[in-house]
Amino acid sequence: MMQEPIFFSGQFLLATPGMADPRFARSVVAICSHDENGTLGINIGETVEGISFHDILEQFDIDTVDAPNCSVFLGGPMEKQRGFIIHSLDIN
Repeated sequence: MMQEPIFFSGQFLLATPGMADPRFARSVVAICSHDENGTLGINIGETVEGISFHDILEQFDIDTVDAPNCSVFLGGPMEKQRGFIIHSLDIN
């Protein structure tokens, strides 16, 4: 009998204390997509000092009235010119 694969989309991956890879040491990774085609995760282990969500929205001329002003997390390893917004399903 073949067992169905286990996928972890929507879960968090926590680094163990002995993680040797410095890119992931002490990190928390949000697993955005994990299926038979591969995995996409975003490292959300630390916040960026001196910049808020409203700061980023304002750079793109997006009105901040209805958006909560929250912390911005440093992700990676990835290009620093890219960004992702992770939110719950209750965002309008």
